[in-house]
Amino acid sequence: MLASRADVLLVEDEADDAELITRALVALRPGTRVAVATDGVEALRQLFDENADALLRPRLIVLDLNLPRLDGIQVLRCLHADARTAKIPVVVLSGTCSPEDVGASRSYGAKACMRKPHSGGDMRRLAEVLSSELH
Repeated sequence: MLASRADVLLVEDEADDAELITRALVALRPGTRVAVATDGVEALRQLFDENADALLRPRLIVLDLNLPRLDGIQVLRCLHADARTAKIPVVVLSGTCSPEDVGASRSYGAKACMRKPHSGGDMRRLAEVLSSELH
């Protein structure tokens, strides 16, 4: 079984958001490799499915909370509970970053809960936070 070389797993169901986040991160940190999963089930498959061609072992996971099929908190629970992924930093993206989102995210090991970016400045700030998590 091979391990994929992606630096970041971006779990985001909105294609435009995924593209913008990927571009901002790569612009700030050239050479960063980003894999995208469009829902929680796909993210877990990429991380854990022994039948996959290659398992993903990213250095950072960026996780939208509002996902189809399996939401971000459920994904976080799985990541936190498994020794293979428990130490991978996770940055959660939310439309609101409500106190409930922040509390639930932190309780399952997320490093940060950030609002989804709505402007160029927000996108730059998100890319800076993600880049700092990659060291």
